Amino acid sequence: NMQNTLASYYSDGTKLDVALCSNDSTALGVAQAITSDYKGDAPIVTGQDGDIANLKNIVDGIQTMTVYKNVNDEAAVTLEVSKAILSGQTPDEALVSTLSVEAIYDTESYNNGTKVVPSYLLVPYVITKDNLDVLVNTGLYKWDADNKYLESTATTT
Repeated sequence: NMQNTLASYYSDGTKLDVALCSNDSTALGVAQAITSDYKGDAPIVTGQDGDIANLKNIVDGIQTMTVYKNVNDEAAVTLEVSKAILSGQTPDEALVSTLSVEAIYDTESYNNGTKVVPSYLLVPYVITKDNLDVLVNTGLYKWDADNKYLESTATTT
C-alpha cells in the first residue's frame, strides 16, 4: 500500500513528514517502501512492539521509534490480578498500589458495547536509538557480539 501511496501522492516531490504505523510489522513494510520508492528526506516512521528487525531499523535511522509494552510486566500483572481475585479481593483501584509495575486503573475508556470494562493499563515505553538499553534492562533483549544491534534473549528449541 505504501508504494502505491508514494507513487500516487509523493512522486512529484511532495514532502512526506511522517508515517504513523499501528505496529512494527506495518512499519517494516512502510520503511522498505520509503527506502526504495521515496526520493525526499527521511520521514519520521513509528511503530509498536519492539520487533528485532525494527530495532535494527531504529539503530540504522530508518525507523524513528517504537512503542514497547513489556510482556513480562503484562504477565506479572495478569498473575497478580488473578491471585487477588482468587483470594476474594475486588479488582479495583486499590489493587494498583500492590502491583509490581506502574499501572493505571481505567474505568472509562473500554466500552465493549454492553458496559465499560475496568482495565489495568501498564505504562508503555517509547524506544528510540537513544534509549535501547531500556529493552536490554528487561532481560528480553541483549546486544549482539558487535554491540551494534539488539537481539532476542529467547531461545528456540
